[in-house]
Amino acid sequence: MRNLPLSLLLTSLALGLGHSAAQTLPNRPKVQERLPVPRLPVPGQATPTPATPSVSTLPFTPPATNSGVRFVPSGGLNLDTALARILSDAKLATAMGELELSITNAGNVELNRFPLWIHLREGQVRTELDITSASGHFGATGPFAPFRQEGITRLVSLTVANLTLRKSYQLFPEKQTFVSRDLAPEDMPLLLQLQKQPIGPDTLNDEAAEKWAMTLGYPNGDKRPAEVWIMNGIPRQIRFSVGNSRLTVRFREAQPVAATVTKELAIQQARLFELPPEYRGFADVGDMLAMLSAKRVKTFR
Repeated sequence: MRNLPLSLLLTSLALGLGHSAAQTLPNRPKVQERLPVPRLPVPGQATPTPATPSVSTLPFTPPATNSGVRFVPSGGLNLDTALARILSDAKLATAMGELELSITNAGNVELNRFPLWIHLREGQVRTELDITSASGHFGATGPFAPFRQEGITRLVSLTVANLTLRKSYQLFPEKQTFVSRDLAPEDMPLLLQLQKQPIGPDTLNDEAAEKWAMTLGYPNGDKRPAEVWIMNGIPRQIRFSVGNSRLTVRFREAQPVAATVTKELAIQQARLFELPPEYRGFADVGDMLAMLSAKRVKTFR
């Protein structure tokens, strides 16, 4: 199994995701390839093929069927990259809030909320997702279950892209481990185009806001629609529709890029995007979890 751009999913939770999974080795924990947009299983039925996101509910006209525009399939959302592109357009350096996952399956809705942090620096992205509160499908049998079982509650994703290095790292601070992968052009925020269309006044948490329809354009020609609520020039809520799931990110605090940066602050910012030398690297998440599982079993014997 290859590693997860977090989402984050990031994440995969990347939270990063949309890469084919390698064959799972015997006795190796199964880890969902794409986070954090899993589908709930329907008892007695095979998992349906992920559907193309519906754009009919978004406040702009979808392209004609013969226009050549392709919408990213449900497995293709790298949440880290999408958020970074929208927030960097607003010239933000950090933002803190929550990721809300709403998944509908067979008429049932499961809702989970997770604390989320994102840091931006010269095309680099760091996201942190706290999965301590994962419940229901997510906590018991879903994509977060293997991490929770090994005592992992923080998923950290680093996207580092410059002239000589294009890498994504998934860090697990509680276990001082990481996995890495090469970045595809679609995973690099600086290569995404952002189109914006104002919708009009709206409210967010009973406060005045401006609602926008935004479209992320990827280097391979794919498009990803998003709804964005802006208050005082800062994106406070961003929503994506992914198949039968809805991802909503709400930011309670946000900090703009500083006009001037002290030496101490520059060092602090740089450390956020450094790979700790004491961390142990693994080829992928499955290998890491297998090692942790074997170590845990050995300890209990």
